[in-house]
Order: sequence, then structure tokens, then C-alpha cells
Amino acid sequence: GSGSSPAFFALFIDLSSLPNSPTHNTPQLFTMTAVPLGSGASAPSKMESQSSFSSSISNTSAVDSATALHTLLSPDGYYKYLRIPKPPPPAGAGSTFMPGKQGDDADGGANSGGQQSIGEVDADIVKKNYRRLSLRHHPDRPSGDAETFRVLNRAKRVLTNPKLRRQYDLLGLDLDEEEGEGGNDGGDGEKKEAGNGDGAADGQEEAGSGGSDGGVLSQMASATLAVILQMAVRTVMMGLASTLVCRYKLLLIPSIIFLAFITYKVTSTIKQLPAGTISMRERASPSMIALGLVLMYFGRSDEHPWSWTFWLGEALVMTMLLGNSVPTKSPALDLGFVILSLILSLILRGKFWRYVMVLCFTGALGIIALLVFPVMEMVLEEIMNEKLRKIGEKVRAHAKMMERYNSSSSGTAVVSD
Repeated sequence: GSGSSPAFFALFIDLSSLPNSPTHNTPQLFTMTAVPLGSGASAPSKMESQSSFSSSISNTSAVDSATALHTLLSPDGYYKYLRIPKPPPPAGAGSTFMPGKQGDDADGGANSGGQQSIGEVDADIVKKNYRRLSLRHHPDRPSGDAETFRVLNRAKRVLTNPKLRRQYDLLGLDLDEEEGEGGNDGGDGEKKEAGNGDGAADGQEEAGSGGSDGGVLSQMASATLAVILQMAVRTVMMGLASTLVCRYKLLLIPSIIFLAFITYKVTSTIKQLPAGTISMRERASPSMIALGLVLMYFGRSDEHPWSWTFWLGEALVMTMLLGNSVPTKSPALDLGFVILSLILSLILRGKFWRYVMVLCFTGALGIIALLVFPVMEMVLEEIMNEKLRKIGEKVRAHAKMMERYNSSSSGTAVVSD
């Protein structure tokens, strides 16, 4: 300044113009306000300065958390905010049936010194960047935010878990994010990190995610295999009854005594239960099976190994076994079992080799089910993944278009002297 006495200026920096996130690459200038001391304007007091500084810090923290959360929730935001280059998919990764071999990274592996395979992410780099960012967004810190910390913790989980990362790469969005993961008390993530609990936590995450992949197809496969196994057991029981038990008195008499004992126990149990608990079919089943065994025994002889009496007894036993295998009680279903048993009895005719053929057919059905359902599941998974890839491309293209639109409409920065 000019004059005999020096002029002093109080310089105040507006911190709200600072870059607000690690991904903020737009250069900005500080807004500086010069207040000459001794002139008409008076310098702000110490309390006013501290209040202005605290307000600037608070505003900066809020903007920083909002920007970080916006980046994390944007397409491929987990990679962007943690500064992890998104690896290209392995060769042939678009098909489940032709998996590509993961060779060495042609680019030399930017994050792992050339040791990183194509399609892989260096978990150590992810955890290192996560620790650095978690110190900024931890809820216990003045600049922290619980929601941002929770999403940041989830980002680390996804990027270090191959199964979750494959699902994330399809859409670029985390649709399976669990509520309350990381919690509102942001200390859970740091405790797991500090306690070397990453592997266990990721393992539990992958196990939980794998359990949810079952879906309707897995339930159908389990139900089908259960029905086939039950068919095999009923076929063995029916084969033993029609080929061995009804042929020899030594086996027939103990079987009838056993069935009579079951009938007695059922009758005594009914008296202690409310009416309608046990159906009439369940009550009469043991005695009807015993009657069928007796009919098959008297309907078979050395001169005539098969007769209509034997056919009636075999159909009766088969009807009871089929009816007991289904918990549903329906007159129409019972009638269907009767018709099916009459037809099968005419075909089987108490021949051992025919029952063996039925058993082999049942086993073949089980093998086919074991082979077909996994293939069907792979095909459906591939179809769903292909659809998700297309949706992910549209989501990413839309996000880029919105970013270009926002950047073009934001205008240039204003610098005040």
C-alpha cells in the first residue's frame, strides 16, 4: 500500500469451492476476500471467523458425502470411487458353456505388478483404498456419514467377492444389497477389517448369496427326485409282496400278523385323537393290504401262476401303497389310483422280471432328472445373464448421457476477486 503506515489485509478462503470428492477432476479456484484493516470495513472477530470456518467445514463435509454416495450408487460406481480399474471380462466369459481361460493381463496388471489375471481384481488394493476412504466417511468423524459408510463397506464386500462381483458387473448396479449391512453404527465395517474378518465375512456373504440362487427350478428338481425315489421304494415293496410274500406261508403269516397289529394300534390311537384326524383310507389301509396278500396267495398255484383273484389282490395292494404315498385326500385322486392299479396289475401279473424292469425305468428317470435339471438351470441362468448384460449396457449409456447433459448445463466456474 502507499502511505507512511503499512496496510494489513485479512485473507479468508471460502472452503466451499474446494474439490469435494476423489473423483472430482474439474479445476477450481479459491474464492478469496481481502479486507483492509484500518479502512472503513472492520475485520471480523475471532468468534465470527471460527463460526464461518466451522460452517464451511460442515458444508464441505455434507457435499463430500453426498458426492461420494452419488458416485457409489452410479453405474460401476464401486470401481470408480474406490479407484479400481474395472477389469475386462475373460475371453469367452459371455457364455456359461464355454468359459474362457484367464491368462496373464496383457496390460501388465496396473494394480498388481503384472500378476493379475484378466477379469480379476486385486483384493489387497481394494482393501487398502477402502481403509483410506473409510477414515473419511466413518460416522464417528465430523466429516462422516452413516449411509455413505454403509455403501462403501458394501462396495468393498462386492469387489472382494468373486460371486458378488460377477453379478455386479452384469448391471453395474448392486441389486442384492442387504438392508442394514454395515449398520448405522459404522463401526462394524472397521471391526471386521481390523480383526481380519474379511475372508469370513465374504464367505458368509457368498454362502448367503448362493442360497438365494436356488429359486423355483431347484425346488422342482428336489420335488421330482423325491417323487422318483418314492416310486422306486413303492416298486420294491410291491415286487416283494407279489413275488415273495404271497408265495410262501412262512412269509405270509408274519406279514398278516404285523398288519393286524398295525390296525389295532391305529384303532386305539383314533380314540385318543379328535374326529377327522385320521381318514378312513388310512384306517383301512393295513387291513386292505393284508386282504390283498391273502387274495394273491389263494389266486396263485403251480398250475395257474396267475388268475383274476391274484389280479384283484395285486391291484388292491398297489392302490393302498399309491394312496399312502400322497398326503392329499381326494375322491378323484383315489379313483385315479384304483384305475391305474388295475391297469398296472394286468401288465405286471406278479412277474419278478417285470418289476425289475419297472425299477430300472424308475432309476433311469432319476438319472435323467439329475442330468437335465442342472443343464436347465445353466441355460436359464445364461439367458438371464444375457438379458442383464443388455440392461446394464442401457443403464450405463443412460448414465453417461446424463453426465454429459449435467456437465454441459452446469456452465463455467465463477471466480470472485
